[in-house]
Amino acid sequence: MRVLMVGDEFPPDIGGVSTYTWNLCRVLSKMGADVTLALPGRLRGTGFVPDGVDVRFLDGFTIPIVKRMFSARIAKGLRDLIRYGGFDVVHGQDIHSSMALFSIWYARRRKIPSAITCHTV
Repeated sequence: MRVLMVGDEFPPDIGGVSTYTWNLCRVLSKMGADVTLALPGRLRGTGFVPDGVDVRFLDGFTIPIVKRMFSARIAKGLRDLIRYGGFDVVHGQDIHSSMALFSIWYARRRKIPSAITCHTV
């Protein structure tokens, strides 16, 4: 199974979303899933990627206070990744992530099963 995971947070960011995403990618990969993780370019070179996970860093501008990213360049990168990646499922991390929301919207347009996890109650 080919899984695309999308979000704005990942270690070394501290918090529940980054920890959850890291662990989910790690476990899915160990179970045999082919996991691709789309992350903001600001996390490039952090060295926290689990073994067996293909990471795609997408560059764009960052809103510093909330560390959220989005731009036409990121939208095109996500669109192309979903269009040509052959994914069986797309999973967005957090309803506050513009990257995750766009990826879910685009996956649904392509009729690819998708889910988004709400980490805030």
